[in-house]
Amino acid sequence: MTRKGVLTLEDDPLALTKLAKRNTCLIQDMSQTGFLLLSTADFTIGQVVDFSCELLPEQVLECKVEVVHIGDSVIGTKIVKVDAQGKALIQAFLREQFTERMNNGMKSESDSSASRKQPAGMDASRGAPSRSWFSKKRVR
Repeated sequence: MTRKGVLTLEDDPLALTKLAKRNTCLIQDMSQTGFLLLSTADFTIGQVVDFSCELLPEQVLECKVEVVHIGDSVIGTKIVKVDAQGKALIQAFLREQFTERMNNGMKSESDSSASRKQPAGMDASRGAPSRSWFSKKRVR
């Protein structure tokens, strides 16, 4: 799962003119409590930034996240402020992702079980004998 997001950091919250740095990022993984984000921007552990992302079509999540882990071009964050609508959007998105993965897993499992049911030496796609190197007739 990857979704494009934006991390916004204000230079000085007490300044009269607000200068915000906007950094794009990609969601690598997420849970109900946080995100693993791919970002080239520099952050520090404990830093709180605004995060926004269109999780579902025309449904944008806006929340505040705290940086809790920094790795090679990834940051781990936990959600520290989100409204009820944002919580519901996260739950709907995760439910959709879970259902999609379950459906894909069941589909691939049924595809592989169908090929396992074919007798040895049979081509699973046509139900005909396979033509592998050991099944060819020898010419004498």
